[in-house]
Amino acid sequence: METAIDILSDVMPFWGWGIYFLGATAVFLLCQHFVRSCPTRKAALINYLVFVLLITLLTRTQKPHSAAAWQPLWSWHKVILHGNRRLFEEIVLNLLMLLPVGMLTASIYRKKQLKHAFCIGIVLSSAIEISQLVLRLGLFEWDDIIHNTLGCILGAGIVCAVQHLQKKRAANTGHKPP
Repeated sequence: METAIDILSDVMPFWGWGIYFLGATAVFLLCQHFVRSCPTRKAALINYLVFVLLITLLTRTQKPHSAAAWQPLWSWHKVILHGNRRLFEEIVLNLLMLLPVGMLTASIYRKKQLKHAFCIGIVLSSAIEISQLVLRLGLFEWDDIIHNTLGCILGAGIVCAVQHLQKKRAANTGHKPP
């Protein structure tokens, strides 16, 4: 069975996705520092969401039958008990894939940032997994929904932490935070 890593490796090698992730994070940081405009941040979020949909749906070939892994956290079972490095890499990629979405979401919504990130992460990831199941484009996995959503929340958490530090620093120095 072909995994997401196999599919992504056909499109771009593992290090290429790392570079894209770093690039997306750099764009976010530049937007956070220089662009106060919410529409620009929303445009960056939409651009990244289109990229996610492209790599998760359009890069796959249709299978003769739908496939699903109905047991939650089955991938961790294989990683921990069998040392499956390939699945571990897939878990990390799934965490990283929506991290920029969480970061951008938290920069757009100033209140309830983690709640918004959770909602967007779970809806987006569920939509992708259900599409893969219905269109027979891959394996439906609860694990992917869990990991993608955690990545989105982690991204928002990073922004919340940075914003908190900026406010704290501003309070100590008397300057307005960015």
